[in-house]
Amino acid sequence: MKQRIISGVILAAIMLTALFCGGFPLWFMVAVIACFSMFELYRAAGVQNDKRTWICYPIVIAILLFCKKLTVPIVIIDILVITFMTVYVAVYPRIKFSPSFIIILGVFYVGVLAVNIFLNRCFEDGIYYSLVYLIGCCGTDVFAYFIGSRFGKHHPFPVLSPKKSVEGCIGGAAVSTALGIVLALIMKKPVSAAILLHIVVAVFSEIGDLAASGIKRQFGIKDYGNVIPGHGGFLDRFDSSLFAGGVIFVCVTLLY
Repeated sequence: MKQRIISGVILAAIMLTALFCGGFPLWFMVAVIACFSMFELYRAAGVQNDKRTWICYPIVIAILLFCKKLTVPIVIIDILVITFMTVYVAVYPRIKFSPSFIIILGVFYVGVLAVNIFLNRCFEDGIYYSLVYLIGCCGTDVFAYFIGSRFGKHHPFPVLSPKKSVEGCIGGAAVSTALGIVLALIMKKPVSAAILLHIVVAVFSEIGDLAASGIKRQFGIKDYGNVIPGHGGFLDRFDSSLFAGGVIFVCVTLLY
């Protein structure tokens, strides 16, 4: 637990710095997250050495380079991927992914969704939406873990994620939303809109975590990697962040 907390604090500090800086530092961080997470997904499915994956990394980097000109396609991809992966979670384990499909999924589920982290910072109120992202995914994850560990009694996903509880999910969403209200008041943003946005982000952050867990269960692995002490791999840490970033970008683009 001590190791998990220390590495979590360090990682949060790095992310916060990159989000505030924006520009190339954030772009580079997102590129690292996307490429390493894609590799971990491919390794989980045993296709990391497949020649077809070699073109996937340049494709995602190209999307990241020109993402500001690809707003509409990215919004469409976000909606389709998040909807598809939500259905995957809802019907698990009836849907199984072939290794070949994982190669395609890596580009859209991991690569494109990661790009949203950078795009959210490019909005006029990019600092605010970046903080919404950080509170939404990290706050939900952290407090869901601690509240679930202490009070969790009902486990609705015994196969998909045995430790995830209803109490933890609700508690994590409630605390992250409360933090979101504080952020909105400090930055003088509409509180009602902030509440709705944080609830949506919290819900889909949890779904993002479950989606990544489902793939791990299918391929019989515990973690995607071990590069982040106490957390596992990049995809273990950023699974909920992918959905959070995508949901924020879609909501802000379509509603504002």
